[in-house]
Amino acid sequence: MEQTDHRFRDFFYKPENSTKREALLLNKLLYDVQLSSALAGQYIKAYRTDVDDNGYDLIFDTEMVSRKIQVKSRMLDATTTSWDIKRGLLRPELSESLKFGMSANMEVGVSGGVILQEVKMLLGDIEVSYHYTDLSIIRLFQLQIIGNGISKRCADKLIQQLNSGHFHDKVKLQKSLFLKAKSATALIEMMGLTSSFFHVQLKELLYPRRHKTETLLNDTPKEHVEKDILTKLQNLCLI
Repeated sequence: MEQTDHRFRDFFYKPENSTKREALLLNKLLYDVQLSSALAGQYIKAYRTDVDDNGYDLIFDTEMVSRKIQVKSRMLDATTTSWDIKRGLLRPELSESLKFGMSANMEVGVSGGVILQEVKMLLGDIEVSYHYTDLSIIRLFQLQIIGNGISKRCADKLIQQLNSGHFHDKVKLQKSLFLKAKSATALIEMMGLTSSFFHVQLKELLYPRRHKTETLLNDTPKEHVEKDILTKLQNLCLI
């Protein structure tokens, strides 16, 4: 038994097994997302890219919404706290670039997201937690609706970098800009793959407006929308 556990641990920790480990974890992600969506009476299609030259590994598609996703993984006790991500993945699509207050001269992106799988070793098994971020979540950190001074500075720096450079240029994405999903179902909603009103509220809040008290969403005061979003995030994430 001890020898088996040793081999099991080696599989996840040895650098030469990194490609195999990532393939296994990607399969688990797809299983968890599709099972959770099936339990909700929905089917999410998943497409893997042959190469990630555009900066994403997966495309999730509900027929109503499509989301391009880069997947990263780390062991729970690893020291890695940042990952290289292509700017174009996080940048908004053309229809949203100016609404997010991005530079008019910026190359547009694909409005994608990043999933971080954090792996904890158990006796003969693993436990995987899912963390997620995209431009909307990074903006929440920047506005300090969530997070702290450190995450705000990270968000400020990242968004400044996204405003320049080419699609394929990379930026450092810090772990402090991810939110930990409470479940695979929560992860699906965080990616905007449900019919939830949450993402409509989120984007309305994040689009720059002329005045702090300007109303949103059928005359709902901005502070009420902020409170609703924070409450929803607390239901979905560990924040």
